[in-house]
Amino acid sequence: LDIDSMVDIVFAGTGKQHDSFFTPQNEAYHPADPAKDKALLEYNPEKAKELLAEAGYPDGFTIKIWTNESQNRIDMAEILQNSWGAIGVNCEVTIMEFATLMAEYSKGIHEVIICGFAPTGKDGQFYYPYMHSTGPFRRNYAGIRNPRIDELMDAAKKCMDVDERNSYYAEVIDILRQEVYMIPVHNSENFFGVRSTLTNFEPNPVNLPRLAILKPKA
Repeated sequence: LDIDSMVDIVFAGTGKQHDSFFTPQNEAYHPADPAKDKALLEYNPEKAKELLAEAGYPDGFTIKIWTNESQNRIDMAEILQNSWGAIGVNCEVTIMEFATLMAEYSKGIHEVIICGFAPTGKDGQFYYPYMHSTGPFRRNYAGIRNPRIDELMDAAKKCMDVDERNSYYAEVIDILRQEVYMIPVHNSENFFGVRSTLTNFEPNPVNLPRLAILKPKA
C-alpha cells in the first residue's frame, strides 16, 4: 500500500500518516525503523506479488473488506480495492451501518475491517483489551493472539515504574510493526473555528467541546 498517497487523497492533508497502533501521544511511542519495519512501511507491489506466489497464491485470491458509512473509510476501501487488485487480490467491499458493523465484527468472522478509535490518556494500558489474547473481538478486532504480547501487557499492568512500564509497551509496538496484524494509516487532527469575541473555549481531542461554557469577552 502507498500509505502516503492514501492519506493525502482521503484526508486532504489533515492529520499525519501513522506507523503504529499506539498513537504518538502515548509515552512509549517511538517512530518506526525503515530498515527493520519494512513489512509495515515499504511500498513494493512487485515484492508483494512475489510473496503471494511464495505463499501459494500466484493468481491471488478474494478477500472481504468491511467498513461503515464514513466517507473517509469508504474512500480507503476503494483505494484498498484498487491497490490490492493490482497485485491479484480481489476485494469485495461491504458498507454497513455502524451499529451493524460493530455487531458483526464482534463475532470475529471478518477478514479485513477498516476501523478507528480514540485512546484516552497517555499510558499504554488503554490498549490492553485491543491486543491481549483475552480481549473479545469487539475490542481485539485484529484477533491478536501472541503470548509475548500477553506477557508484556501483563507485566506493564503490574509495574508502577513509568520508564519500565513504557519499555514493555515499546516492545509491543515493535512486535506489532513486524508482524503487521493491522496496518496503521492515519492519526487525525481536530480543527475548531472560534469567533474572536468569545472566550472559555476548551478543545478536547476525545469528546466534543463543551459549548455551554463559552462566554462573550468582557
